[in-house]
Amino acid sequence: MRAKILNASAGSGKTYQLAYKYVHDVVENPLLYRHILAVTFTNKATEEMKSRILGEIHALASGAPSNYLQSLMEELSLDEQTVRGRAKEARSRILHDYSRFTVLTIDTFFQRILRAFLQELGLDLNYNIEIETSSILTKSADALIERIRTDKELQQWLTAFVEERIEEGKRWDVRDGILSLGGEIFKESNRSTLAMERSKTELGKIVGKAAGEAKAGKKAFQELGVKAIGIMRSAGVSPADFSGKSRSFANYFTTVANGEVKAPTATVRKMSQTTEGWCTKDSPARPLVAQLQPLLKEICDRYDREVRFWNTADLMRENYRSFALLHDLYLTVQQMCSEQNVMMLSETKNILS
Repeated sequence: MRAKILNASAGSGKTYQLAYKYVHDVVENPLLYRHILAVTFTNKATEEMKSRILGEIHALASGAPSNYLQSLMEELSLDEQTVRGRAKEARSRILHDYSRFTVLTIDTFFQRILRAFLQELGLDLNYNIEIETSSILTKSADALIERIRTDKELQQWLTAFVEERIEEGKRWDVRDGILSLGGEIFKESNRSTLAMERSKTELGKIVGKAAGEAKAGKKAFQELGVKAIGIMRSAGVSPADFSGKSRSFANYFTTVANGEVKAPTATVRKMSQTTEGWCTKDSPARPLVAQLQPLLKEICDRYDREVRFWNTADLMRENYRSFALLHDLYLTVQQMCSEQNVMMLSETKNILS
């Protein structure tokens, strides 16, 4: 059977089409319900799908009007009596074998697979699956905070974490801060990173080194702008003496000299490649072009070469404490799940992959 993909926005009739496909197949062969798996994202969608399918099958089986009837007759080349007769048979079989009527959420689907292969996966037969992440996350956050009494390093990091949140104008409550980060540990994209062993001290050194190098690079970048402004001032010239006057591209020198790390505009980049078009022939700035153009080119080149590192270093500095705490929280969640013989439902995909 060839795959058929329905790609449509919300409210455009996907549920109608999917339910129709299910009804179509069981009318064609009333035994097919045992071999059809319908997977949805939410419990609400599951109930809607089940209700739609059973409602349409019942309407066909009981002789009631159905929006599906005409299409089924045409596509299956059957008369009305045969379609309704097969729908009646399918209804009877499904109701007497309801556990094989499989419409469920993705999470429930993975849970069923996991329970079917407990022994092969080496898992405890008596383990419990935790569907809600909030419960285990809250308990783990409380356990992590409790460790402050005995873990001096953790105490120092949490203190620094709170101070940073206060500086950023965020709520300072430690527990609230940890819980606000907690959702990240259940994201599959973060799993491998959080599972790696890390030293807070070593992490601090790495971030500190990167921050120092970024600061030095930004300072050198700024000094290029300062040098350009100095050349202009010595000659009694301002950016307004260049093309564009008050909106001149030469204002970028001032931006850089003020310590702003801002991307050069298309005009700035164009002027960095040539000495043409900087100003009029009789402008007092004309003699300075030969000195300023190489500086502008160097500024653009340095920006392109280093801006990604600067941004990365800034993000590391802003978030490394949060990341370290997230790592601790991840390990605490894993330990608590192990001690209580609990498995997060979100973990089943990783185990089965």
